[in-house]
Amino acid sequence: MQKAKHTTTPKRVLLISDFDHFLIDGLKSELQKNDVQIKHLFMGTMGNKSRFKFLFNMFFSFLYILFQSKKYDCVSYHYATKYLILVDIAARLKRMRRVCTIWGSEFTKASSKNREQLLSWYSTLNALSVTNKNFISSLSGHKINVHETSFGLSQFRHIDNNRQKTSTLKTDKINIVVGTNGSSNQQHLEILKQLAFISDDDLSKYHFIFPMSYGGNNAYRNLIKSEATNININFSTIERVLNEDELSLLRLNTDILLQLQVTDQLSGAMLESIFAGAHIITGSWLPYETLDVLNLKWSKIDSLNELPEKIGNIHSLTNEEKKENKVVMGDGFSWEYRIKNWLCFLVET
Repeated sequence: MQKAKHTTTPKRVLLISDFDHFLIDGLKSELQKNDVQIKHLFMGTMGNKSRFKFLFNMFFSFLYILFQSKKYDCVSYHYATKYLILVDIAARLKRMRRVCTIWGSEFTKASSKNREQLLSWYSTLNALSVTNKNFISSLSGHKINVHETSFGLSQFRHIDNNRQKTSTLKTDKINIVVGTNGSSNQQHLEILKQLAFISDDDLSKYHFIFPMSYGGNNAYRNLIKSEATNININFSTIERVLNEDELSLLRLNTDILLQLQVTDQLSGAMLESIFAGAHIITGSWLPYETLDVLNLKWSKIDSLNELPEKIGNIHSLTNEEKKENKVVMGDGFSWEYRIKNWLCFLVET
Protein backbone atom coordinates (compact mmCIF):
# COMPACT_ATOMS: atom_id res chain seq x y z
CA MET A 1 0.00 0.00 0.00
CA GLN A 2 1.50 3.32 -1.03
CA LYS A 3 1.62 6.25 1.31
CA ALA A 4 -1.11 8.83 0.94
CA LYS A 5 0.18 11.53 -1.41
CA HIS A 6 0.63 14.93 0.17
CA THR A 7 2.87 17.87 -0.42
CA THR A 8 2.64 20.08 2.66
CA THR A 9 2.53 17.58 5.52
CA PRO A 10 3.34 19.18 8.87
CA LYS A 11 6.51 17.41 9.97
CA ARG A 12 5.98 17.91 13.68
CA VAL A 13 2.70 17.47 15.59
CA LEU A 14 2.24 17.75 19.34
CA LEU A 15 -0.63 15.44 20.27
CA ILE A 16 -2.27 15.97 23.67
CA SER A 17 -5.05 13.72 24.98
CA ASP A 18 -7.08 13.26 28.14
CA PHE A 19 -5.84 9.65 28.34
CA ASP A 20 -3.67 7.14 26.56
CA HIS A 21 -5.51 4.75 24.21
CA PHE A 22 -4.73 2.09 21.60
CA LEU A 23 -6.60 4.11 18.94
CA ILE A 24 -4.19 6.98 19.49
CA ASP A 25 -1.28 4.54 19.27
CA GLY A 26 -2.59 3.46 15.87
CA LEU A 27 -2.92 7.06 14.72
CA LYS A 28 0.62 7.88 15.81
CA SER A 29 2.01 4.86 14.00
CA GLU A 30 0.24 5.66 10.74
CA LEU A 31 1.23 9.34 10.84
CA GLN A 32 4.85 8.36 11.41
CA LYS A 33 4.67 6.11 8.33
CA ASN A 34 3.67 9.25 6.43
CA ASP A 35 6.69 11.25 7.61
CA VAL A 36 4.95 13.11 10.44
CA GLN A 37 6.90 13.37 13.69
CA ILE A 38 4.71 12.92 16.77
CA LYS A 39 5.16 13.87 20.40
CA HIS A 40 2.33 12.58 22.59
CA LEU A 41 1.43 13.95 26.03
CA PHE A 42 -1.51 12.49 27.97
CA MET A 43 -3.09 13.30 31.31
CA GLY A 44 -3.84 9.75 32.48
CA THR A 45 -3.95 6.10 31.47
CA MET A 46 -6.93 3.79 31.10
CA GLY A 47 -7.85 2.31 34.46
CA ASN A 48 -5.72 4.77 36.47
CA LYS A 49 -7.87 7.23 38.45
CA SER A 50 -5.00 9.06 40.17
CA ARG A 51 -6.09 12.68 40.49
CA PHE A 52 -2.61 13.80 41.49
CA LYS A 53 -1.04 12.21 38.40
CA PHE A 54 -3.68 13.75 36.15
CA LEU A 55 -3.14 17.27 37.51
CA PHE A 56 0.65 16.86 37.43
CA ASN A 57 0.54 15.80 33.76
CA MET A 58 -1.80 18.66 32.99
CA PHE A 59 0.60 21.20 34.54
CA PHE A 60 3.56 19.57 32.78
CA SER A 61 1.76 19.79 29.41
CA PHE A 62 1.03 23.47 29.98
CA LEU A 63 4.69 24.19 30.70
CA TYR A 64 5.88 21.99 27.85
CA ILE A 65 3.85 24.03 25.35
CA LEU A 66 5.15 27.31 26.77
CA PHE A 67 8.80 26.31 26.40
CA GLN A 68 8.73 23.89 23.43
CA SER A 69 6.04 25.29 21.12
CA LYS A 70 8.53 26.34 18.43
CA LYS A 71 9.38 22.68 17.79
CA TYR A 72 5.88 21.96 16.41
CA ASP A 73 3.77 22.96 13.45
CA CYS A 74 0.51 22.00 15.12
CA VAL A 75 -0.98 20.95 18.44
CA SER A 76 -3.76 18.35 18.15
CA TYR A 77 -6.11 17.66 21.09
CA HIS A 78 -8.03 14.42 21.59
CA TYR A 79 -10.96 13.84 23.92
CA ALA A 80 -10.69 17.43 25.04
CA THR A 81 -12.48 18.06 28.32
CA LYS A 82 -12.57 21.37 30.16
CA TYR A 83 -9.16 20.51 31.60
CA LEU A 84 -7.51 20.49 28.19
CA ILE A 85 -9.07 23.89 27.52
CA LEU A 86 -6.90 25.13 30.38
CA VAL A 87 -3.83 23.48 28.84
CA ASP A 88 -4.69 25.15 25.54
CA ILE A 89 -4.25 28.59 27.09
CA ALA A 90 -0.51 28.05 26.66
CA ALA A 91 -0.92 27.17 22.96
CA ARG A 92 -3.01 30.29 22.38
CA LEU A 93 -0.41 32.45 24.08
CA LYS A 94 2.29 30.96 21.84
CA ARG A 95 0.07 31.42 18.75
CA MET A 96 0.30 27.76 17.75
CA ARG A 97 -1.90 26.19 15.11
CA ARG A 98 -4.55 24.34 17.16
CA VAL A 99 -6.91 21.53 16.16
CA CYS A 100 -9.07 19.11 18.13
CA THR A 101 -10.78 15.77 17.57
CA ILE A 102 -14.07 15.04 19.36
CA TRP A 103 -14.47 11.39 20.34
CA GLY A 104 -18.10 11.81 21.39
CA SER A 105 -18.82 11.24 25.05
CA GLU A 106 -16.66 14.13 26.26
CA PHE A 107 -19.24 16.37 24.57
CA THR A 108 -22.49 14.40 24.77
CA LYS A 109 -22.09 13.59 28.49
CA ALA A 110 -20.97 17.10 29.47
CA SER A 111 -23.31 19.29 31.50
CA SER A 112 -25.11 22.06 29.64
CA LYS A 113 -22.70 24.60 31.11
CA ASN A 114 -19.61 22.62 30.11
CA ARG A 115 -21.04 21.92 26.66
CA GLU A 116 -21.46 25.64 26.02
CA GLN A 117 -17.91 26.15 27.24
CA LEU A 118 -16.66 23.52 24.80
CA LEU A 119 -18.61 25.00 21.89
CA SER A 120 -17.16 28.42 22.61
CA TRP A 121 -13.67 26.93 22.69
CA TYR A 122 -14.19 24.95 19.46
CA SER A 123 -14.87 28.21 17.63
CA THR A 124 -11.38 29.49 18.53
CA LEU A 125 -9.63 26.50 16.91
CA ASN A 126 -8.15 26.39 13.43
CA ALA A 127 -10.14 23.20 12.79
CA LEU A 128 -12.20 20.54 14.52
CA SER A 129 -12.80 16.92 13.58
CA VAL A 130 -15.32 14.28 14.66
CA THR A 131 -15.01 10.50 14.54
CA ASN A 132 -18.59 10.07 13.30
CA LYS A 133 -19.88 12.51 10.67
CA ASN A 134 -23.43 12.18 12.04
CA PHE A 135 -22.19 14.21 14.99
CA ILE A 136 -21.62 17.26 12.80
CA SER A 137 -25.29 18.24 13.08
CA SER A 138 -24.76 18.70 16.85
CA LEU A 139 -22.42 21.57 16.00
CA SER A 140 -24.77 23.38 13.62
CA GLY A 141 -25.21 27.08 14.23
CA HIS A 142 -21.62 27.54 15.32
CA LYS A 143 -18.81 28.90 13.17
CA ILE A 144 -16.60 25.82 13.34
CA ASN A 145 -14.47 24.29 10.59
CA VAL A 146 -15.45 20.61 10.97
CA HIS A 147 -13.94 17.51 9.36
CA GLU A 148 -14.64 13.77 9.70
CA THR A 149 -11.59 11.73 10.78
CA SER A 150 -12.61 8.24 11.90
CA PHE A 151 -9.90 6.08 13.36
CA GLY A 152 -8.57 3.20 11.36
CA LEU A 153 -8.39 -0.06 13.26
CA SER A 154 -4.94 -1.65 13.62
CA GLN A 155 -6.59 -4.60 15.34
CA PHE A 156 -7.88 -5.80 11.95
CA ARG A 157 -4.37 -7.06 11.17
CA HIS A 158 -4.13 -9.02 14.41
CA ILE A 159 -7.58 -10.50 13.87
CA ASP A 160 -6.56 -11.74 10.43
CA ASN A 161 -3.30 -13.15 11.79
CA ASN A 162 -5.13 -15.11 14.49
CA ARG A 163 -8.14 -16.43 12.56
CA GLN A 164 -6.84 -19.99 12.68
CA LYS A 165 -6.00 -19.96 16.39
CA THR A 166 -8.17 -21.25 19.22
CA SER A 167 -9.05 -19.47 22.44
CA THR A 168 -9.59 -20.38 26.07
CA LEU A 169 -13.17 -19.10 25.82
CA LYS A 170 -15.81 -21.77 26.22
CA THR A 171 -16.54 -23.50 22.92
CA ASP A 172 -19.56 -25.62 23.90
CA LYS A 173 -21.77 -22.56 24.30
CA ILE A 174 -22.68 -19.49 22.26
CA ASN A 175 -20.41 -16.67 23.44
CA ILE A 176 -22.32 -13.42 24.00
CA VAL A 177 -20.19 -10.38 24.86
CA VAL A 178 -22.04 -7.75 26.87
CA GLY A 179 -20.81 -4.26 26.05
CA THR A 180 -17.25 -3.19 25.38
CA ASN A 181 -16.05 -1.76 28.72
CA GLY A 182 -16.96 -1.39 32.38
CA SER A 183 -18.77 1.95 32.15
CA SER A 184 -22.41 2.15 33.24
CA ASN A 185 -23.04 3.72 29.83
CA GLN A 186 -22.98 0.11 28.57
CA GLN A 187 -26.22 -0.60 30.50
CA HIS A 188 -25.01 -3.90 31.97
CA LEU A 189 -27.55 -3.91 34.80
CA GLU A 190 -30.46 -3.07 32.52
CA ILE A 191 -29.38 -5.84 30.16
CA LEU A 192 -29.16 -8.33 33.04
CA LYS A 193 -32.73 -7.46 34.05
CA GLN A 194 -33.85 -8.46 30.56
CA LEU A 195 -31.82 -11.67 30.58
CA ALA A 196 -33.76 -12.71 33.68
CA PHE A 197 -36.85 -13.09 31.46
CA ILE A 198 -35.15 -15.83 29.40
CA SER A 199 -35.85 -19.40 30.56
CA ASP A 200 -33.08 -21.30 32.36
CA ASP A 201 -33.01 -23.90 29.58
CA ASP A 202 -32.39 -21.25 26.95
CA LEU A 203 -29.89 -19.36 29.11
CA SER A 204 -27.86 -22.53 29.53
CA LYS A 205 -26.97 -22.35 25.82
CA TYR A 206 -25.00 -19.15 26.32
CA HIS A 207 -21.81 -17.99 27.95
CA PHE A 208 -21.90 -14.25 28.73
CA ILE A 209 -18.64 -12.28 28.77
CA PHE A 210 -18.35 -8.86 30.42
CA PRO A 211 -15.29 -6.84 29.28
CA MET A 212 -14.51 -4.46 32.13
CA SER A 213 -10.80 -3.71 31.80
CA TYR A 214 -11.50 0.03 31.84
CA GLY A 215 -14.39 2.29 32.73
CA GLY A 216 -16.57 2.05 35.81
CA ASN A 217 -15.22 1.21 39.26
CA ASN A 218 -14.89 -1.79 41.57
CA ALA A 219 -18.27 -1.21 43.21
CA TYR A 220 -20.03 -1.18 39.84
CA ARG A 221 -18.12 -4.25 38.62
CA ASN A 222 -19.03 -6.16 41.77
CA LEU A 223 -22.67 -5.21 41.34
CA ILE A 224 -22.64 -6.60 37.78
CA LYS A 225 -21.15 -9.88 38.99
CA SER A 226 -23.66 -10.09 41.83
CA GLU A 227 -26.64 -9.56 39.52
CA ALA A 228 -25.26 -12.04 36.96
CA THR A 229 -24.90 -14.64 39.72
CA ASN A 230 -28.44 -14.00 40.98
CA ILE A 231 -30.02 -14.83 37.62
CA ASN A 232 -27.79 -17.91 37.35
CA ILE A 233 -26.17 -17.29 33.97
CA ASN A 234 -22.88 -18.74 32.78
CA PHE A 235 -20.56 -15.77 32.72
CA SER A 236 -17.01 -14.52 33.01
CA THR A 237 -15.44 -11.08 33.30
CA ILE A 238 -12.36 -9.49 31.77
CA GLU A 239 -10.84 -7.05 34.25
CA ARG A 240 -7.32 -6.57 32.92
CA VAL A 241 -6.11 -4.90 29.75
CA LEU A 242 -5.69 -7.52 27.01
CA ASN A 243 -2.72 -7.54 24.70
CA GLU A 244 -3.31 -7.36 20.95
CA ASP A 245 -3.38 -11.13 20.41
CA GLU A 246 -5.70 -11.73 23.37
CA LEU A 247 -8.02 -9.00 22.17
CA SER A 248 -8.12 -10.40 18.65
CA LEU A 249 -9.02 -13.85 20.04
CA LEU A 250 -11.84 -12.30 22.06
CA ARG A 251 -13.22 -10.72 18.89
CA LEU A 252 -12.86 -13.96 16.91
CA ASN A 253 -14.63 -16.01 19.59
CA THR A 254 -17.52 -13.57 20.00
CA ASP A 255 -20.64 -15.10 18.46
CA ILE A 256 -22.91 -12.21 19.47
CA LEU A 257 -22.06 -8.72 20.75
CA LEU A 258 -24.65 -6.74 22.70
CA GLN A 259 -23.84 -3.15 21.71
CA LEU A 260 -26.63 -1.40 23.59
CA GLN A 261 -25.00 1.53 25.32
CA VAL A 262 -26.82 4.79 25.98
CA THR A 263 -24.60 6.93 23.74
CA ASP A 264 -21.81 6.23 21.29
CA GLN A 265 -20.17 7.75 18.23
CA LEU A 266 -18.74 4.71 16.47
CA SER A 267 -17.34 2.02 18.75
CA GLY A 268 -14.03 0.61 17.53
CA ALA A 269 -14.66 -2.57 19.53
CA MET A 270 -17.94 -3.06 17.67
CA LEU A 271 -16.28 -2.53 14.28
CA GLU A 272 -13.56 -5.03 15.19
CA SER A 273 -16.19 -7.56 16.25
CA ILE A 274 -18.02 -7.15 12.94
CA PHE A 275 -14.74 -7.65 11.06
CA ALA A 276 -14.04 -10.78 13.11
CA GLY A 277 -17.45 -12.33 12.37
CA ALA A 278 -19.72 -11.52 15.32
CA HIS A 279 -23.46 -10.93 14.98
CA ILE A 280 -24.18 -7.52 16.52
CA ILE A 281 -27.35 -6.66 18.42
CA THR A 282 -27.42 -2.89 18.71
CA GLY A 283 -29.92 -0.16 19.50
CA SER A 284 -31.76 1.89 16.93
CA TRP A 285 -31.15 4.94 19.15
CA LEU A 286 -27.41 4.91 18.42
CA PRO A 287 -26.17 7.15 15.54
CA TYR A 288 -24.97 4.43 13.20
CA GLU A 289 -26.35 5.81 9.94
CA THR A 290 -22.82 5.56 8.54
CA LEU A 291 -23.07 1.78 8.91
CA ASP A 292 -26.73 1.47 7.91
CA VAL A 293 -25.93 2.36 4.30
CA LEU A 294 -23.33 -0.43 4.08
CA ASN A 295 -25.89 -3.26 4.17
CA LEU A 296 -24.21 -5.01 7.07
CA LYS A 297 -25.58 -8.26 8.42
CA TRP A 298 -26.56 -7.22 11.95
CA SER A 299 -29.63 -6.74 14.14
CA LYS A 300 -31.29 -3.79 15.85
CA ILE A 301 -33.81 -3.37 18.63
CA ASP A 302 -35.82 -0.28 19.52
CA SER A 303 -35.75 -0.87 23.30
CA LEU A 304 -34.12 -3.22 25.78
CA ASN A 305 -37.49 -4.88 26.34
CA GLU A 306 -37.05 -6.55 22.95
CA LEU A 307 -33.75 -8.17 23.93
CA PRO A 308 -35.00 -11.53 25.33
CA GLU A 309 -36.97 -12.30 22.16
CA LYS A 310 -34.14 -11.08 19.91
CA ILE A 311 -31.58 -13.32 21.61
CA GLY A 312 -33.95 -16.28 21.31
CA ASN A 313 -34.38 -15.78 17.57
CA ILE A 314 -30.90 -14.68 16.57
CA HIS A 315 -28.33 -16.94 14.91
CA SER A 316 -24.60 -16.85 14.45
CA LEU A 317 -23.65 -15.42 11.09
CA THR A 318 -23.07 -17.81 8.23
CA ASN A 319 -19.60 -17.97 6.71
CA GLU A 320 -20.88 -16.01 3.71
CA GLU A 321 -22.38 -13.28 5.94
CA LYS A 322 -19.13 -13.05 7.91
CA LYS A 323 -17.18 -12.69 4.68
CA GLU A 324 -19.44 -9.91 3.40
CA ASN A 325 -19.16 -7.98 6.69
CA LYS A 326 -15.39 -8.43 6.73
CA VAL A 327 -15.01 -6.95 3.24
CA VAL A 328 -17.17 -3.93 4.13
CA MET A 329 -15.20 -3.25 7.31
CA GLY A 330 -11.83 -3.70 5.64
CA ASP A 331 -12.71 -1.38 2.78
CA GLY A 332 -14.02 1.44 4.95
CA PHE A 333 -12.28 1.29 8.32
CA SER A 334 -8.71 0.12 7.77
CA TRP A 335 -5.91 2.57 8.46
CA GLU A 336 -4.85 2.40 4.83
CA TYR A 337 -8.17 4.06 3.99
CA ARG A 338 -8.62 6.33 7.02
CA ILE A 339 -5.18 7.92 7.18
CA LYS A 340 -5.98 10.08 4.13
CA ASN A 341 -8.62 12.01 6.09
CA TRP A 342 -6.23 12.58 8.99
CA LEU A 343 -3.52 13.94 6.73
CA CYS A 344 -6.03 16.26 5.10
CA PHE A 345 -7.25 17.45 8.50
CA LEU A 346 -3.74 18.15 9.80
CA VAL A 347 -2.36 19.58 6.56
CA GLU A 348 -5.03 21.53 4.72
CA THR A 349 -7.18 23.09 7.45
